[in-house]
Amino acid sequence: MLDLSGIKTLPNPEDRRDPAGRFPKGTSGNPAGRPRGSRNKATILMEQLIEQHGADLLRKEFALAKKGDRYARRFCLTQLYPAGKERPVELDLPSVAKLEGLVEALSRVVEAMAAGQISPSAAAQYTTLLKLQHEVMTHADFESRIEALEHAFDLEAARDQANHRQSMAAMAEVRRIMQHGPR
Repeated sequence: MLDLSGIKTLPNPEDRRDPAGRFPKGTSGNPAGRPRGSRNKATILMEQLIEQHGADLLRKEFALAKKGDRYARRFCLTQLYPAGKERPVELDLPSVAKLEGLVEALSRVVEAMAAGQISPSAAAQYTTLLKLQHEVMTHADFESRIEALEHAFDLEAARDQANHRQSMAAMAEVRRIMQHGPR
């Protein structure tokens, strides 16, 4: 008999529906999300079955594999030798904070691939990261240049405004002198 007493159940979402049976706009049927620690019923059931009968099933599968059943052999081999996962690659690269470092790093990646130290796919991944770094550096450079231009333009505009104010003040003084005479 399977024990399903440890399974958590979700709250009843019907409590939040409007009279037409719909959820109010912007309200989820489960705003809290799946409760932390809750598990899928099918997973729990499968784990219990494997716990009870897994050893017998594996013995039978290995016996079939020994008798020549190719599907059983494939299953057993995939369980004994799972597909390889990517391993981290160690590659000594310079700092890529400046353009010179990016050029040197890309050169080392190409050399490592040519020497067989890293795979072509690993070299492509390194190249993609270095290209992304270059784009980030380029955007940052453009942004700093634009800010410098905007700052320079603001200073020039401020100077023009000050000169304009001085000119206007001088013209007002000339008008005053013409109307009332010198002080």
